Amino acid sequence: MVNKFSQFLVGQLTRNGIIEKGRAEEYVYGLEMLFEKVISYTILVILAVAIDMLVPSLVFLVFFLTLREWGGGFHASTYGGGLIGTILIYLFCSKILVDFFMVERMTMYIALAVTSVCILALAPVNHPNLSLTEKEMGDCRMGVRVALFAELAAILVGIAMRIDSSYIIFASMGVIMCGVLLLVAKILRQEVKPGEKGGVQAGSTQINQQVGGITGWDDVDG
Repeated sequence: MVNKFSQFLVGQLTRNGIIEKGRAEEYVYGLEMLFEKVISYTILVILAVAIDMLVPSLVFLVFFLTLREWGGGFHASTYGGGLIGTILIYLFCSKILVDFFMVERMTMYIALAVTSVCILALAPVNHPNLSLTEKEMGDCRMGVRVALFAELAAILVGIAMRIDSSYIIFASMGVIMCGVLLLVAKILRQEVKPGEKGGVQAGSTQINQQVGGITGWDDVDG
């Protein structure tokens, strides 16, 4: 459905001379990812409202997605798999992990420290759908480090100001989950060398870097 709608829109734009015919595949891919992002995030917001955790959940998403935008991470093989994974991870964090961290705060800080080191050491993951160049890898490496230090600073400021602990925990979980999924991607070797071609490419880090949801998904297999 989403793919066909994206193809229809790109077809109209191509016929009207707005985009080049040779780049149609790239725009179909980009639009498909955009629409699927909207669907995924809408579902997450609905879930957040349903469990009365809207604001903390938005904090979680901002912290997580900012890091993932630059650092990448694990991708499911299909959109459906990515969507289900996104929902399950969100529910796990918001209904189980948050309660555990409320009690075991030191464990959370240790997990935050360990995953932060993983992000600094391993990011970015050059997923086959991205095929980043050496320069783009460098830009992403700098971006993820700046984002990580800014987020850790925000968490420390929040702790010092004694703001609601749920915000601190959700922000920390955003960093922790990004580090975990990045580590999983490395273990599963979901990456290629700089400049090496993989799946569909849009020729732009910002178009392709984050394909949606918490886990994301590939578009190599259709």
